[in-house]
Amino acid sequence: MKKFEITFGKHKGKTLGEVAKDDVQYVVWFSKNYQQGTYVGYGGKSYPCKPNEEQKGMIIEAKRIAEIAQAKSKAKYVKEAKQLGKHSEFVGVIGTRQEFTMEFLKRKDLYDYSLYTFRDTKGNILTMYSVNFEPKTGEFYKVKGTPKKHKEYNEVQSTHINRVSLISEPIMNKFIAA
Repeated sequence: MKKFEITFGKHKGKTLGEVAKDDVQYVVWFSKNYQQGTYVGYGGKSYPCKPNEEQKGMIIEAKRIAEIAQAKSKAKYVKEAKQLGKHSEFVGVIGTRQEFTMEFLKRKDLYDYSLYTFRDTKGNILTMYSVNFEPKTGEFYKVKGTPKKHKEYNEVQSTHINRVSLISEPIMNKFIAA
């Protein structure tokens, strides 16, 4: 297999394989934005380019690496979600604003937003797209929010809430939170 070296940007001089080990999101970005005839830079600015045969091979290789990375990422996410949400049930009434006490589990950065995952004191999974505070993993928060929808994904029931506002500072102890 031919090793393709990146000739520009923050990973200049590295091969796609080297970059994929440390920064797979860059390879995903590269595979979507370095296309035949156009290179789309950060901020959406387009630069015309005419890739030669080697660069065309590089584009194909980047797409292959990106597909593998995304498949591995999805498999890992599914496994984690099933583990976290084995006993999860739907929470609250859709459209009714209420209080929740929940532990911050993780943040997943998507294209132009982030998905935050929390677990309440009964083990139920709650998600939201944005928060007006910066949660820390393992800390409990008392918030007010509105359940928007109940959904089941990969056999895990979760409740997506929106219009979230922080009621109190983080609660450090799980037993205090209950």
